[in-house]
Amino acid sequence: YLFFIVFIILSISSIYILNLNKKIFQFISNYIDYSKAKSFFLTDDICNKETLSSYLFFINTIISLFVCTLVVYFGPFKANEGILENFTELIFLIITLIAIISISKVNKNQIPNKIKKKIKFTLSIISILFFYIFGEEISWGQHIFEWESFGIFSNYNLQQETNTHNFLNSYFFIIYPLIGVGLFLCLLLIWFFPKRKSYFNQLFTPHPSLFFIAFTMAYVTFDGGRTEAYELLLSIFFLSYIIRIFICLNSPKKN
Repeated sequence: YLFFIVFIILSISSIYILNLNKKIFQFISNYIDYSKAKSFFLTDDICNKETLSSYLFFINTIISLFVCTLVVYFGPFKANEGILENFTELIFLIITLIAIISISKVNKNQIPNKIKKKIKFTLSIISILFFYIFGEEISWGQHIFEWESFGIFSNYNLQQETNTHNFLNSYFFIIYPLIGVGLFLCLLLIWFFPKRKSYFNQLFTPHPSLFFIAFTMAYVTFDGGRTEAYELLLSIFFLSYIIRIFICLNSPKKN
């Protein structure tokens, strides 16, 4: 760990001492239109908070690189599985609460009532979905109250917990890559081949500022022992997703 920290410090120092940051930027600018890239990743057409996309892009990219580096150098997160599970559970609960609170922000927007109903319905589905995921993560209270599993859960659940997803543990090595890569490919199609840009679609489509964390999520699924890393990134991805929706509803762009 100490060697890793020293290596990171020396690498960052070398970039600035040798002025590599400007050279790298000049090299990239020869192949990428910076203004268009900035507009794509860091601009949000429906939110009045102009810096929101920049913060989401920066924070999620840093988290993605950090988790990805830890996975590459130190392997699966088995040593800290309990801590990561508790942290992930808390994030899923926070997502549920933000989705519920966001429903109250819908009426403050000057949008047609028909669209308001669609937004409220979608937010309700999101809150129910993530409450279910939160319930599954805590085994519907078993992790908190430490009761014994019973019936079908003790006989057929691979971890003998009162949840449904652990019935499928043997297939996680297939399910996780399908979900991770499938989600990333779907987002690529939506981002780079956009269709009609309605307010509803822009609100509920994940913003391109989440590109790198979506890519990292797809990468870490190709090892059955890295499911904890994927679940951590997934929770952070959707936390950023619901925070953007909340802020867009609370501070809409006037147009």
